[in-house]
Amino acid sequence: MFLSPRGMHTVLFDLDGTLLDTYELLERSFHHAVTEVFGHDESMEAYNRTIGKPLVDQFALYARSEGEVDALVESYRTYYASIQHEALHEFPGMREALDALRADGFALGVVTSKRHSVAMENLEQLGYVGLFECFVGSDDVAAPKPDPEPVALGARLMGADPKACFYVGDSPFDMQAGAAAGAATVAVGWGQHPLASLRAERPRVVCAAPADLPGAIARFAQGEGAACNR
Repeated sequence: MFLSPRGMHTVLFDLDGTLLDTYELLERSFHHAVTEVFGHDESMEAYNRTIGKPLVDQFALYARSEGEVDALVESYRTYYASIQHEALHEFPGMREALDALRADGFALGVVTSKRHSVAMENLEQLGYVGLFECFVGSDDVAAPKPDPEPVALGARLMGADPKACFYVGDSPFDMQAGAAAGAATVAVGWGQHPLASLRAERPRVVCAAPADLPGAIARFAQGEGAACNR
């Protein structure tokens, strides 16, 4: 285990599109919900731009009333639960990256806009739960991402100052939440948001693939400045 001159030994992760490949789950559940509630399908364009925010906020872009938001969310969650065991996937190399970070002495946690219980179900399904020491869902905070509260809570649960933490995510909302909390933000290129939109938020580290994570985070923790992988 190396010693970090910057005192950084905690890595917090977003879940959807960062830790786990949930896009098939999201896509199928979205189309099911809007078709069931509206009687016709809708484009995911607006939805995709808001991946990383709570589901209620995403469906508010499509609904004409709070009642429709509630109906969309209920339909989505019910269908999601029915298909998650067939439509949830791992990102190649992610498990090995997490193992490498732990071997380097980093403590790992999860901070997601997903509800706590659903995030736990997803992580348990792929055998990831034991790799993490804290879990923060959207229902654990008053103000979800992009507010800094979830990242700050994750740091507190880990017994760490946010400035001693990395926050790893695939959306601009992750970058905004992490930076506002004082964490070093790590943008990843395997999620649903283009890297250009993440780079606009000035992340401290940029990684193109899960295999890049351990080395890039270690270099930054050792004081080598920003680490960027194309």
